[in-house]
Amino acid sequence: MKTVVSLIIALFVAAAASVDADAAILRQSVTVQGDVIRIGDLFVDAGKDSDAVVAEAPAPGQQMTLNARALESIAQRAGLQWRPQSRYESTTVSRAGRIVRAQEIEKILRDAMVKEGMPKDRLIALSKADFAVHVAPDEERAIRVVNARYNLAGRQFAALLEVPRGKSGAERLQVTGNLYEMVEIPVLAQRVQRGDRIREQDVETIEIRRDAVAQDAILDRSQVIGKTPRRLLQAGKPLRGNDLQTPLLVEKGKLVTIVLRNRQLLITAQGRALEDGAKGEVIRVSNTRSRTTIQGLVVGLNRVSVSSPTLRH
Repeated sequence: MKTVVSLIIALFVAAAASVDADAAILRQSVTVQGDVIRIGDLFVDAGKDSDAVVAEAPAPGQQMTLNARALESIAQRAGLQWRPQSRYESTTVSRAGRIVRAQEIEKILRDAMVKEGMPKDRLIALSKADFAVHVAPDEERAIRVVNARYNLAGRQFAALLEVPRGKSGAERLQVTGNLYEMVEIPVLAQRVQRGDRIREQDVETIEIRRDAVAQDAILDRSQVIGKTPRRLLQAGKPLRGNDLQTPLLVEKGKLVTIVLRNRQLLITAQGRALEDGAKGEVIRVSNTRSRTTIQGLVVGLNRVSVSSPTLRH
């Protein structure tokens, strides 16, 4: 009798093991690429029907959770040997997506509004700087501006975006934001040291918001080329009037030639500059012989012209 019971138990265990061996294995989480969820996405070894569609996938970049009851119903319809271990068992399904961030969306909106007549010197900025949408990684359709309205005086806009969602169509989203007038300004293309002469190739032009331009900002590149920085200046930053000066021809403390010229004679003397000076500037100079301090006009490299006849005193 014991032998018969043992045999029955052994056969039961073997049958249970056989069932377990053939049972499908649930995936706890999965990422799908397309518009639908298939049996093979949810279960390992789903068999010949692994490509069968069981549900619509979430929108690109989104996710959904299938609970134990839904999973059991899917398994039964597919003929899979699977039962949830508890009512809390679930699977999270994520949909792959490409992020389209605010900067790209703002460009799409600006191009559309310029076509509708908005001035090209306007910048647009979404109200939510971190605004972003997801589209399918292989989505060929672009985000489309269905409707856009702007108010130049109020510097605001509103628009309706159509965001493609794969085969399921598109989603429409309302966005708002502000308009800013832009202005072109010259900036340095690379950092320039104090005393270096700024060349044509050292200057480039960028666009910035007009309300961000300082009152003494330099707006014309001709006011930059040929000048020299008063201190080290970094690339790409707006330049202000006191950042630059005409290149120095005379440096404070250096010896200079003092020149007195009139119709009858030319007199020169040696002096020492008491100030820095660029061409056309009037600086103080000390006559090294007489120790007299005079004012002279910088006319060349280490050369100062004076009108005083007292060079030797």
